[in-house]
Amino acid sequence: MVNTASNQASIYEIHDLKLDHYNISLNETLFHNANGYIGVRYDFEEGHPDEYGIVPSQYINGFYDLTPMKQAENLYGLVEEKQTMVNVADTQSIKLIIDDEPFSMYSGTILSSRLSLDMGKGITVRNVVWRSPQGREVEINVTRMASFAQLSLFTIEYELTPLNFSGQVRIMSGHDGEVMNYVDLDDPRMNRELIKYITPHTCEIRDEVSYITSTTSRSGLEICSCVKNILFQQHRQEFIIQDNKAICHFETEAIQGNKIHLIKYSVFCDSVRYQSPRQQAELEMEQALACPLPAWYKRQEEYLSVFWNNCRIEIEGDPKSNRAIRYSLYQLIQAVGKDHYCCVAPKGLSGDGYEGQYFWDSEMYIQPFFTITNPGLTRNLLDFRYATLDWARENARILGHRQGALYPWRTIMGRECSGSFPSGSAQYHINGDVAYAVVAYYLATKDLSFIQAKGAEIIWETARLWMETGRFKEGKFHINAVTGPDEYTCMVNNNYYTNVVAQYNLRWAVKFYRLLQGSDGWADLTARLDLREDEIVAFQEA
Repeated sequence: MVNTASNQASIYEIHDLKLDHYNISLNETLFHNANGYIGVRYDFEEGHPDEYGIVPSQYINGFYDLTPMKQAENLYGLVEEKQTMVNVADTQSIKLIIDDEPFSMYSGTILSSRLSLDMGKGITVRNVVWRSPQGREVEINVTRMASFAQLSLFTIEYELTPLNFSGQVRIMSGHDGEVMNYVDLDDPRMNRELIKYITPHTCEIRDEVSYITSTTSRSGLEICSCVKNILFQQHRQEFIIQDNKAICHFETEAIQGNKIHLIKYSVFCDSVRYQSPRQQAELEMEQALACPLPAWYKRQEEYLSVFWNNCRIEIEGDPKSNRAIRYSLYQLIQAVGKDHYCCVAPKGLSGDGYEGQYFWDSEMYIQPFFTITNPGLTRNLLDFRYATLDWARENARILGHRQGALYPWRTIMGRECSGSFPSGSAQYHINGDVAYAVVAYYLATKDLSFIQAKGAEIIWETARLWMETGRFKEGKFHINAVTGPDEYTCMVNNNYYTNVVAQYNLRWAVKFYRLLQGSDGWADLTARLDLREDEIVAFQEA
């Protein structure tokens, strides 16, 4: 049971919400909902003024489109095409009209407002007491959750209570397939071009559930999002489909002091993971609706209880730092992929900074935490690296290496995405980073079956790359013309960090060879990789 101090540290909240563009954008990130598969930036359900340029954004980890990579010259070996994480749909929209007055944080009077993240329950809550221009007062509570128990599920619980009036209420819950990625011409981490990455090709209503199926423009991936709205009181309901947008329109009577309660279930399924996203989405929605929302809240809390029990850190006498470290740990569990189809992007699923691509951060900054506290998640991330090993081999050949594998500096599906060779692709230390993560997982778990099936192959193929890259001179092994973690000092000789991780990689290539020698499947494995004893001797010498 979490103590009182821990409970307090698990709540991050702000009062009297500031409505300037900076704070709105900041809170979109700070209060986003994610579970490693779905990521939803925190936008007001009723929307923002058009001049703010806010783009409601929802992402799927590992779901991407392809776009051309512009180079000064299209020379061999330079990246010509990159992968970009795409905004898949907007299922956040809920517009409220009280008699003839639309609710908006930007009109009328905000009597009180609070936005909170409960890291023990895995939910965000917005509470607003609003007075309309004509004097109607209403309290609105909105609870949002990206489920850890069912990764495809995102929910919004919307409650409103008339405080000083009775009258007619209209609620329009939207499901929009015509979405774009956010563009910022001044931020090199963001998209700089307005590109249509995804196009809806079906928008339908079936059994009061809206389904939108979309396809990416160049990668040919497909995603289906579906939405079910449930209003818990007598009402009139109709659906409107227009321009690949489905709107569920409710009309009901508001009685002073009585709560109006709406639940919005959203489910996402993609073709990276499923053969038929549309069919799978229907099954996932049935599963979501089979349990009442309080049961999903309970499962969410149970999942996080296990997480916090494995990694709780208490900083006594410093509540601010305690809450800060708790928040950081929570972002890790929100960001980390939960299957072998994806990894962890620098911004997690809080936004499309760095275009959702994966870097060395995954292995060197994030995996060590999970290796100690939740090694199953580290195993998933390593499975992803193994699944993309053939792309790493191809990348090595493109860059002129006869054997071995070179992992891409930045990627989503396994191919290199870096637009700059000196500050990106030349960071060969990514190989040592991946190797380090494999070894750390083994040392923590003693999972020899993983090493036999996948880990050793990663270690040996990355070790081969060092032998291709480095040279012996005067009895020492040198690695020249690479870039270390300092991207502002490119193409250096014998970068210390690169040399250290390469040395570690090579040592463990020898250790795993000796450890597995003669084991079941050994002959088949070494024959498949054409791994020879003289290579191991060379690894040892280097």
